Amino acid sequence: MTNEEINLILSSSLFKGFDEDTIFYALKCLKAHEITYQDSTQLFELGENTSLAPLILRGAVDVSIINDAANLFTLNRFKEGEVLALANAITHKPHKTMNICTHGKTKLLMLDLFPITDSNNNYQCQYKVMLMRNIIHLLSNRLLVIQNKFQIITQKTLKDKLLSYFKKASQIQNSKTIVINNTREELAQMICAERSAVSRELNRMQNEGIIKINKNRITLVNNDE
Repeated sequence: MTNEEINLILSSSLFKGFDEDTIFYALKCLKAHEITYQDSTQLFELGENTSLAPLILRGAVDVSIINDAANLFTLNRFKEGEVLALANAITHKPHKTMNICTHGKTKLLMLDLFPITDSNNNYQCQYKVMLMRNIIHLLSNRLLVIQNKFQIITQKTLKDKLLSYFKKASQIQNSKTIVINNTREELAQMICAERSAVSRELNRMQNEGIIKINKNRITLVNNDE
């Protein structure tokens, strides 16, 4: 493991409060091991029960949901330093409707949460309390993200969905001109819509003077819309 990767792990919210002296003991407790995946690799099979939670060392991972019509909608794209699948790893519940897939070549640090969630206390981990505290904080933040997601996708019209998405991105990036690092297909999945409909609506919004589009940059012209 490189120094850059160690620093990335220490910057992760899961390991808040750890330092270079204690992080290796925590990783040993979690049976950490590295795996590199190629692009578009599914990390867990649907219905698979696992206590593993991947931390991204390089690349990205898309978490999507599959509806009854077998359509795929992206819930979130996790990036370097982030940990995913925490809820399933803690509860040991199977991934029934979630599709977890790499975006580009991706290197992961697989963390086994069973040693700190085992109710029978078969494992002794001196960092259990600290790790569980960080996990609770992480899951709480994830809940807020999900609430924002629902606020977007429950808008009545596609125009309102796009505006809600752009306004939230504008707040995060602190600029009326936002950078969208997603393809039209990925953007459509993010707001639970069809790509062709999203493309038509973006063109319509630009023609109406609501937004200006310059490649992957979108400027909100009228925030009161």
